[in-house]
Formats: sequence, C-alpha cells, structure tokens
Amino acid sequence: MSLPPPQPPQSRSLSQLLLQHPPSQAAAAAAVPQESRNACHWFRINALRLDDNPALLAAIEYSSSSSSSSSAPSASAPTTTSASASHSGTAEPHNTLHNVFVLDPSDATIPSSGLPLVFLLESLTNLQSRLTWLGSHLTILRGQVEQVLPDYLSKHDISLVTYEESTPEPASSQVAQRLEQALHPLRIRQRLETSAFVTHTLYDMNMLLVACKNTPPLTYGKFLSLIESIGPPVAPLDAPHRLAERGPAGQTDAATGGIPSLAELGISEPHTPLMFHGGETAGQARMHHYLGDLARVANFSKPELDPTLFEEPSSSVMSPYLRFGCVSPRRFFFEINKVYIDSGVTPTQPPVSLLGQLYWREFFYLVAAGTPNFDRAAGNPICKQIQWDVNPEYLAAWESGRTGYPWIDAAMNQLREVGWMHHLARHAVACFLTRGDLFLSWELGRDYLQRTLLDADWSISNANWMWMSASAFFHAYFRVYSPITFAQHYDPEGKFVRRFVPALRNFPSEYIYMPWSAPLEVQREAGCIVGVDYPKPIVDHEQVCRTNMERMRDAYAQQPDAAALMAVSAVSMLTRQPHDAVTLAQMHGQSSGTLSIKSSDSISAPFFKPLDTSANGVADTSRLGDTTSVHSGSTDSIPRAHQKTASEEAARVTNDARRWSTTPVPVLSRDLGQILQQWHADMLQRAQAASQLVHHNHSDEAHRHASEAHHHALEPDSSTSLSSGSVTPPSQVGSAGTISNREVHFDPALHSMMATEVVGQLHPAVGLVADHLNAAISTRVTRRSSEAFGDSHAAAAAAAAASQPGSAKRSRASTPPSVETSTRCTSPRKR
Repeated sequence: MSLPPPQPPQSRSLSQLLLQHPPSQAAAAAAVPQESRNACHWFRINALRLDDNPALLAAIEYSSSSSSSSSAPSASAPTTTSASASHSGTAEPHNTLHNVFVLDPSDATIPSSGLPLVFLLESLTNLQSRLTWLGSHLTILRGQVEQVLPDYLSKHDISLVTYEESTPEPASSQVAQRLEQALHPLRIRQRLETSAFVTHTLYDMNMLLVACKNTPPLTYGKFLSLIESIGPPVAPLDAPHRLAERGPAGQTDAATGGIPSLAELGISEPHTPLMFHGGETAGQARMHHYLGDLARVANFSKPELDPTLFEEPSSSVMSPYLRFGCVSPRRFFFEINKVYIDSGVTPTQPPVSLLGQLYWREFFYLVAAGTPNFDRAAGNPICKQIQWDVNPEYLAAWESGRTGYPWIDAAMNQLREVGWMHHLARHAVACFLTRGDLFLSWELGRDYLQRTLLDADWSISNANWMWMSASAFFHAYFRVYSPITFAQHYDPEGKFVRRFVPALRNFPSEYIYMPWSAPLEVQREAGCIVGVDYPKPIVDHEQVCRTNMERMRDAYAQQPDAAALMAVSAVSMLTRQPHDAVTLAQMHGQSSGTLSIKSSDSISAPFFKPLDTSANGVADTSRLGDTTSVHSGSTDSIPRAHQKTASEEAARVTNDARRWSTTPVPVLSRDLGQILQQWHADMLQRAQAASQLVHHNHSDEAHRHASEAHHHALEPDSSTSLSSGSVTPPSQVGSAGTISNREVHFDPALHSMMATEVVGQLHPAVGLVADHLNAAISTRVTRRSSEAFGDSHAAAAAAAAASQPGSAKRSRASTPPSVETSTRCTSPRKR
C-alpha cells in the first residue's frame, strides 16, 4: 500500500496546539485575571524529553504570559519563548514553571529493578542536565502521585498542569485517573486546570477508535487502509531554547529530592554496564547514527536482519528510547522520510520497511486500546483459549538460560546481560516456551520479558506474545522455530552462542548447536561435559513438537470461532505470502545426477495429524528450512535406487487421502465444507497419480496430471458461478471432482488454504505437482484478493505469484513473525 507522503514539519503556536489537544478549560482559566500564572509540567515515563513535547511547550507559554492577557494564546512559536519573559516585557514576580517527575512505587509502568530501572535513572539524569542547561531544573517527587503531586501544586500555587496522555496500558490510565480525582479540591481553590497531550504514538488512539467505530482492525493491511484514510501524522515540534524560571531554582521540600541512586532504592548495581544508555541525548545520537546510512535505511527489510549480531545489532535499537519517550515517534517518522527523499532510491515498503515498523507499533497500540483484557487470555475476545501446561521447572530453566538448547539459552542470557535481544531471537524463545516445545502460557513469558527488557512496551509485548503463541493475529501454529537450525542459518560458526554461553565457547562449530551429540572425547577436549557443565536438553524437540501440534490442532477445533479463524489464517498465509504458505520439501542434487530423498522433509498441515515416520526415517533436524523451495531443475524421474522409498510414500499418501476425504474441516458453512472436501479429494487423487507416474518414469503423463491439477486449482469449473446458493449433491459431482450447474458461496482464501494443505502432505517426489499447485494458488489469490481482502493483500499476492514453478529460490515476502522448520513442523514467517 502506498501511503501519502508526510508533510514537512511546520512551526505551530500554542493556540494551534490547544485546538488539537484542548485542555478541559485551560483557555478559560487563562482569561481570568490571577495573582500568578504558575505552571507545572509533569514528566511521565513515556515522554522523558524536551524535543516534540507540546505539553511542556504549553506550560512554558502559559507561565510566560501576563496574568492580564487574554485567553487567546500567543501566536508566536513556543520554541523561542522564555519563561521569564511576558508579552508586555513587564516582570511578573509570581509566574514560575515547575518540571516534576514522580517516582511512584504503586505505578506499574515505572520499572522497579534491573536494567530497565538503570535505563530510567540515566534518562532522568540526562533530562535533568538538559533542563539545567536551559536554566531550569527537574524536581523528583517520591510517593503516590495522587498524594505528593497535589501537595506540591498547592504549596506552589500552580494553576495549570500539563502532561503526556496515558497509554492503553491499564496501569497508565489508572495513575492519571487517581491524580485527576485528587486534584478536584484544587480546581475550586486554585482554579487549577490540567491538559494532556498525545505524542507517544503517531496518532491519537481515541481518534483512531472513532475512525474504526471502536472495532480495531485485526490485520496490518486493514490498519494501513485506516491510516491512509486519515493522512500522515502531525509534524513534530522543536525543543524549547530556554526555560528560565522566576522562583528560587532547585528548591525542595520533604517530599522532593534529586535523582536517587540504585543504592538509595535498595537495588544492587548490575554486573555489566548498560550497552544502550538511557536519555534523550543518547536516543537522538543513536537515531542519527542509524539514519546516517541512507542506503541501509532505504533498503531496510526487517525479515532479512541477522539476529546473531551482538557487538553492533542489525536493527536500529530505537525501541527502548521510544518506550521511555526519550525520542518522539513523530520525530523518528519524519527523519526516516527525510532519508527516503535524500537517498534517491525507491525505499522498501511496509510491512518490512523501517517506517513499517512504526506502523506495526501503531497497529498494536490501536488493537490494545480497543480490546478488553488485552494482557490475558481470559476474557480476551481475540485470544484463543488454549490449555497450556503448568511446569515451574521448565519455566525456571527457560528464564535462566538452562534449557540445553544453546541458541535459546544464548538469547536468554543476552536478555539478562544486555536487557535487549533481536526481534527474531524473541520470536524463537517465545515459540520455544509456548507452542513449539514447553507448551507454557504466553502470559508467563510476557511477565518475565516485561521485567527484563529495556523496551518492554505493554501493548506491543502482549500483541507479540499472542502472535508467537498462535493465540491471536497469527494462526499458522504449525510454523515452528527450530531451536537447533534457525540460528545456524545466520551464524554457522556459533559466535553468538560462544559469547553468551561461555561453557560452550571451545566446542567445535559442527556441535555448537547440538553439544549433546558430540562424542565424549570432544566434550572433554572442549572442557564442557553435557549434563555436568552444561545441561542436557530438557525436552526432545522432535517429539514434543509433534505432540504440541496435535494439541494446538485440537485446541483450535474446540474454539467457537474456529471457522472464522480459519478464514483469517488463510488470508494471513496466502494473500500476503502464497509461496510461503507451504514450505515444500527440499530435493538435494548429487554429483551423479540422482536425487536423495529425506522423508523427514514431509510437513504437517493444520488441523490434521502429520504423516507417520517413513521407512528410511532419519530425523533431519539439521536442515535449514529458510522458507524457500529447492527443486531439481530437471524433469527426470526418480532413479530406481529410490523406487522403494517412493512406493512407500505413495502408499502413505493414499492413506492420507482416505483420512482427509472423511475428516470434517472447519469452514464458513456446511455447504462450502462439502464442496471443498470434494475438491480436496480430487486434488489428492491427482497428486497420487502424478506420484505413481513419476515413480514409473512416465514424465509426460506426470506433466499432464500436474497441468490438470494446475487448471483445476486455478478454476474448478468454468460453469461454476461463485455466488451464494446451495450445494451440489454428491451425485452431481463429476468424475473430475468439479461442480456443475449450481451456484455456491465461494471463499477463495479458504479454497487456496486447503489446496496448500494438500501440497503440504506431498513427498518430494511430487515436487513438480506441488510447484504447479503453488503457482495456481498464487494466481488465484491474486485474482480474488483485491476485491475480497484489499489492494495491499493483492499486491503481496501478485508479487508472490510472479515466482515461476521450479525456481531454485523464491523471494521472501514478510508478515509477522519469522522462519524455521523442524521435522514435520513448518516454519513461521518473519515480520
């Protein structure tokens, strides 16, 4: 989707600001002559900066105005206003500006320990320094905000309080509500007014909720359509040049003081210094450093980033500064657009672009703002209800980096040491904890990361955990990150593991991701005995993955909205990335020209049990399932040496066809279910026939069957009217499985998804048919998706449909989240 370019930043006066963010009666209060016009800006946890802070600018202009001035604010830009200057130039001895931050132990949005607390204290120290340089200071109040702040306002005769609006996090809004209730007496006695401004997000979430009629879009594409109809965000405001105040600077009382140290708060110093330092100065420096590489920004594609780089991460690492409001998202947004213009090249587009990551942030904020109980499964209308296990030992091993899987442990150790990890590492550890391996609740993982991540953002964290556990947003639960091979794709030497799992630093590269497989003499030479110096795997990934997929299938089938979720999953899987909806089994070419088949490359499909282990059945957990299909360029049949394996596989396909033809499929209607089941059976028959023909070296016949399957997947029957109507009785279904002379209700996404399930069960011997089917699905979705699902999906589908059958590697489109496959557990896609 092509969004309109943002307008360049423009200077705006306070009168314009108040029209966009009106205080309850701030203008009216300003019109009443008062003895003083003292203002207080309450710095909240999500806006610890001077740049693009309209709430601070409003307080500056209010306190710098004459008490006899009219209610209309000055038209001059507030960025040049001094708090000591009045409009008339006459001194107003009682006008002061107060800058306050409240360390409230009851405020759950304020970190209470660990590296996030260190980051906060550094941010406050930097804010204090910047205020001091401008001629002001920061007062720290300690205690519950509804108690200490009203007392402070009363003592200093303050008549206006400005602050950043609350986020969707309940704890954030609760703090503001408690304060507003406590301020009621001051509204009467001091004519106190309050004014809240929205800058923590690009858009005001309340405004977006009105625009979507309080029903937030649950797909990224629909969200982009929503903001496209609204227009670009408001341009950021420059920081003030001076904040001189009239009162005695630095005055304190019993409730105030300076920024406390960790020792004063009873917190021990971290073992390692922060890799990413807090504060607006550090945030601005990181932003400009990252955006300084024009080509990197213009060509940014999040799925292609390397999660194992640690000295200089592959991503921008702006998320901690956005969480604490050290950098304005609006400033970041407009700076990115400047780079796009200056680079002179066509930049990547959402969802994979750098700008697209800010849109993901807005998307999750909006869904969080409009969804009750967003931070839990119970009572959450968009969250799947799954009976997760309870296993404190598993949870403790995961948290402490002692699972026995080096990639998972290294990522968790990096989290504890640095307070940050790459988004693909987060996906991997989240999948491992939930549906992939340990089958523990996503809420447990969310709680731990919320305490330890520097960038733990309530809205984004909950959304991502629901996504990675396949509880909401993402329903291709069978796409599982391998804890063994995923990182190996990026870091075959294991540098990341050696850095964050010191016990394994001397292991040979061939065993670094599977140390338990190393011979004992190799372990002794490396100075690490698995089971003594480093734990054995707490679960068998292959075994638990298969079991968990069955449990997820059963959980999905029991959901009251299983049919609707199937359709949503189809749209997510196919209209965005048809070629990745099924990761086809690899066929490895050999020097002799023959093809070796690994039956473990078979892939399980959703809602059905995976195929049984084949006769030659070596579990190929080392295969790099990078969401690409690798096929031989030749149309030669499989050599005689492999005929036995192909024959056994054909028998299994036959058994699966029988099971599939009788298995109920959750669909949008009973009629559609019968039609699609018949289509399902026909596709399996054709696939089986092609498999047998390939086995018997009848390549021409295999091509004919593949072409028929291609045509049938593309258009079931030219006489079929795809509109509402009744189902054709089985007696009217032709031998080819087509449906004639009846009108039926047709869902192209669901149709295509079921075709994908067929392909997902095929052995590599039927790769030719699979390619034809995959291309047909892409073409079909391209035709249908524009009218059914929106232009953004159609564009993604068209791009994927451009891939020709038999290509050695297909391009990666992108949707949340990412890649890797374990035996019979297909890989998730990347965001």
